[in-house]
Amino acid sequence: MLASLRSLVPKDWDTEYEVSWNWFWENVERMLKTLLSKPKGQVKALSTFLSNLSEDQTNFLRRDVFRRFFLTAPAGQDYFKQSTTRLFFIADKVFAMTVDMFNSPRSMVEDISALGLRHVGYAIPTELFPPFVSSAVDVVRSITTNDMAESAFRWSLTLVSKILVRTILEGSTIVMKAVNTNSEKALRRAISVAPRGRRAQELLEISVGTQSISPLYWSIESGSHNCAKAMVEDLLTIRADRDNYYYGCDALFTRHPEVIHKLCVDARQLIWPLLDGLIWRSRISVQGQRRVNYYIKHLVQDGEGNFAQALEWLAASKDPRVAVHPVVVLFSDLMWTRVVMYHFLAERLYFAFTLAVFIISQSVFTRTANSQMGETENLVVFICRCFIYLGSMCFLLIRQVRLVIADFRAGDVMRFHGIPVPKCVLSAQDVGYIGLLTTLIIMCTQEPIFWCMGNMDGDFAGSGLFTSTCPEAVSHLEVYSITAGVSMFLYWLLIMNLSIFSMQISAFVLVCGQVLGELLLFLTSLAFLILAFATSVSAISHQLPDFAGKGWLGEVPSNMAGVTVVAVVLPLRGYFCHDDGGDSYDQDKP
Repeated sequence: MLASLRSLVPKDWDTEYEVSWNWFWENVERMLKTLLSKPKGQVKALSTFLSNLSEDQTNFLRRDVFRRFFLTAPAGQDYFKQSTTRLFFIADKVFAMTVDMFNSPRSMVEDISALGLRHVGYAIPTELFPPFVSSAVDVVRSITTNDMAESAFRWSLTLVSKILVRTILEGSTIVMKAVNTNSEKALRRAISVAPRGRRAQELLEISVGTQSISPLYWSIESGSHNCAKAMVEDLLTIRADRDNYYYGCDALFTRHPEVIHKLCVDARQLIWPLLDGLIWRSRISVQGQRRVNYYIKHLVQDGEGNFAQALEWLAASKDPRVAVHPVVVLFSDLMWTRVVMYHFLAERLYFAFTLAVFIISQSVFTRTANSQMGETENLVVFICRCFIYLGSMCFLLIRQVRLVIADFRAGDVMRFHGIPVPKCVLSAQDVGYIGLLTTLIIMCTQEPIFWCMGNMDGDFAGSGLFTSTCPEAVSHLEVYSITAGVSMFLYWLLIMNLSIFSMQISAFVLVCGQVLGELLLFLTSLAFLILAFATSVSAISHQLPDFAGKGWLGEVPSNMAGVTVVAVVLPLRGYFCHDDGGDSYDQDKP
């Protein structure tokens, strides 16, 4: 360093400067050698002091620190409006930080810098730190006679406060000061002095050491939505400087790739200004039309080249106003027509093909009471059913296992009575897939052809290759037929997803879904009224044979059947039946 300094100022450098330089660094060296051995003893004394405090002494430290601080700096009461429990927690963290500063200074500097940046957002005056340090040191001095512990506490807490003050001074930019006021006008005035090339950085990142804070995110989290809206509009404004154009879209999505999700959760009213900023419209019209540019790259693809989750986040917000925004319509249509449609169509066509194969194996080639299927028909049915078990059942099993594993890895689960349940099994479509998978597994275990494998050529009707009429399969036919019918119904329900290719059919399916809920409520109320009238009739002494019944429930079942006929069947038929053998009475006739 001496040689470098001497070479920089060769004309002004003389022996007096050299003597002064040597004297300065010799004193620094002597002071460092004196202090190098002290931290080891100081941290031991401080740790012993804090660990030997009783519960009463600890509570005294917690209370007296803030009591003395508020007496010394009354303005500090405006920034400590938390509960007593919270204040005690802050005091405990302060005492713990003084020990950690000795044990792990490097990590503590990073943590304190991050804490200082948060104090920037809280707009904490730096003038309050010296009184707080003095109050804490006075309290420690009042309950200990160990000078080394007191000096260690004073040195460590002073260093912590200096780091916090430096961080706050460096991070208190004019933008953060405007955010604290939540004034859109103040923010625009503050950012107007920044160069065009640095406006995005001023709004997106404030760095102190290795720590950084985003003014945009801080304004969203602190509720300063007026400033947040002004920031979004300023970032997404195109500015020109001679041959250079400045547009903060890339900087915004590079710094905060999850900004769409952040706005959907914490500031939904800012989604529309953000999407508006992704559109540029020319001020010049040609033949009644003008050029429009859509900047949707970051909505389609993330920084790593994968599909972005913007559409998923927007769909989860369930905001119809956002769904019809031109930017959302454009990039969702682009993803559908270029990528998603082909994968969806391939999966749906494969599912439709498996349904056709299932129909062939269960409904087309069937045996009746008067005829049996030949070996050719048995072979076709065997091939179709093997395809169903291998190509449909195994496919559904692998699909559901992958979804469950992905949900557990992502932590996307819900707990019912302490039991984690992946969210992939909570949607109606996935419930249908799980039901279909379950019925197919039951069918596979009850498959008559498999049970007849060892007795194909026995002495029974319909014997032959891949027969299903052997005596071993008779006991399994009932369960197999029921599950086959349920599977067929589920296949038809799940293939209704193909209605998405027609907006009219999709609207009709949606309306039917809403009507089914209302129909369920109606049937529930009807069952309640039938049960009410049936039990009421049972309590009446009567001689009506249609409402007479025996059993452990008495007349209730027969009464319910009679009331159901009166409420449902007779209005549909349009006349009442009499037990006297007479003609029916037509309600339409006088």
